[in-house]
Amino acid sequence: LRTRASMATSRFLKLFSDSVEKLGIPRSSAVAIGVSGGSDSIALTHLARQAFKEVVSITVDHRLREESSEEARRTAEIVKKIGVDEHHTVALDWGGQIPQTKVQEHARTKRYSAMLEICREKKIPALMTAHHLEDQIETFIARFFKSSRVEGLACMRAESSWPSFPETILVRPLLDWNKESLVRVCEEGGYEWMEDPTNSLNVHYRNRICKIISQNPHIKPGIVGLVDTCGLVRDKIRDIVPEVFSKSGYIRINKTYGYAYVDVAGICSLESAVAYRVLGLLMQFIGATSKSLKHKHYMSIMKMFQNPYRSKTATFMKCTITPQPHNFLFTRQAPERDHRVQTPISVGETICWDRRFEISLHPLRDERGDLIETRRRKFFVRHLLTNDHWFAKFGVRKVRSYGLPNEHVRGGLPVIVDERGKVVIIPLFKFIDKTAGVACECQYKPERNLEAVVTEYITCNMIPTDK
Repeated sequence: LRTRASMATSRFLKLFSDSVEKLGIPRSSAVAIGVSGGSDSIALTHLARQAFKEVVSITVDHRLREESSEEARRTAEIVKKIGVDEHHTVALDWGGQIPQTKVQEHARTKRYSAMLEICREKKIPALMTAHHLEDQIETFIARFFKSSRVEGLACMRAESSWPSFPETILVRPLLDWNKESLVRVCEEGGYEWMEDPTNSLNVHYRNRICKIISQNPHIKPGIVGLVDTCGLVRDKIRDIVPEVFSKSGYIRINKTYGYAYVDVAGICSLESAVAYRVLGLLMQFIGATSKSLKHKHYMSIMKMFQNPYRSKTATFMKCTITPQPHNFLFTRQAPERDHRVQTPISVGETICWDRRFEISLHPLRDERGDLIETRRRKFFVRHLLTNDHWFAKFGVRKVRSYGLPNEHVRGGLPVIVDERGKVVIIPLFKFIDKTAGVACECQYKPERNLEAVVTEYITCNMIPTDK
């Protein structure tokens, strides 16, 4: 007769196999497991070892506590006992400068980067983490108290990706499992595990939330239902947002200068959650930033939309918003004069300037095709200044079919100067000082185009819990 423990183990393995099958991960493929040494990750490692053909486990030593190296060593011993094919221990290098604020956030970013780098080297298509049901509930409460919108309250998805490592998917197969079940898996397998001593401290925000949940277990079912509902709304928003950019005509991008006109009436006709996401992604693209639009800034923008004739120019997320009749102009914010940086560029070199423009500098030839002697050896790229507008207009006058864009657009455009600060080329305005002996090619080629920004939003879900 089978023992009660072996029957329970078989049941857990069946549940895990069903979860993996729903996620579409072939059992014949290789998977990586992030193992911290806690009961959650040890249980995941045990289940994955039985469900998949090849398993690689990864432990990250954060070097934030004196005992962390010893814990990483003990974790490696437990993993070896489970029978994992290959184990890696990675020690984080802080360069002697551990951040004083947002330590957990910095550690989380470095941890996932380290694990995903191993997946890239080993060509492993999936990295599994042991986030479980209580983690979802903690995330919901943390985001609720921080006034998160509905997409944030949807919490973690079973599958997502990390922006810098799109070739590896992040998989969380235990989101429907509670902590108690994972402890039972470890006990029935005869595996020890470690408890993080910082989990009992009230220093970290999430630890205080854990205490609230343990004291009020009756709130769990209701929160799980809210997470599921918010997840359905999030999926619907992610279906609508790409269509707004591609088909609605509410956003018109100028692909020469990198600015956008926004149809105010069109954006205001959208549901608030959709309008918020559309404006946030547009501003990430225009401002060449990865920051998210804050709710209070979104409300300020919508107030501007409702009163366009009373609104003044405003700046959020490195993006300048200028009221126009029926449309609003979104442009890259020009840096303050004291913060303008000159980027060196050599003849024959191509650089990506301001994360938006591809600029090439090459020798200038005369009418006979001979190279003009370059008297000035050093050249730099900087932002267009107000004093440069005369040169811009001079260049435009020579090309009558050409016109200057809005003044807010000009401030974010490139200018080539020599070592004395003299304007040599304004590439987008057809101005060139031929005595410098150089010519320039300039094209708007942002590091992340709008399509990439929208795709990243749809596929990525940054990990909010500390696993």
